[in-house]
Amino acid sequence: MAISARDKAEQLLRQAEAGELLQEKRAEKGCSLAQVGEIVGCSPTYLSEIERGLKLPSDILISKLARFYEMDETELFHKYRKIPLPAIEELEKNTALQKTLLEINKNKNLTEEQKHKLYDKLYDIYKDFVNKGGGGQEEGGS
Repeated sequence: MAISARDKAEQLLRQAEAGELLQEKRAEKGCSLAQVGEIVGCSPTYLSEIERGLKLPSDILISKLARFYEMDETELFHKYRKIPLPAIEELEKNTALQKTLLEINKNKNLTEEQKHKLYDKLYDIYKDFVNKGGGGQEEGGS
């Protein structure tokens, strides 16, 4: 399926916005393209093209850049409208998660706003579960 001119323009705009963010982060760190490129394993020329929105970085490079700039990796992936590889792997192996997301997606009774609230609630449940020790042990249990 061919990509439409509008979709291509939106993709380039996203790349430019993400690139500007990366450029700002690099300036904050006071690093040159060469220094960052050496650390994340790409050429300064390629990194410059990414920062100018001309190139789309690989998932691995997005992860490396997020770590180097001490950014939320999910946020950087979102800027590129990409899904982090660990999330894809989790979806591939977890049928319950797939089923849950598909059911929510297909539910015509839920508005987009309600779906987003539901996803936020699921995230809150997860955080609560983790903060309470994973629910694997009862209080006062051995």
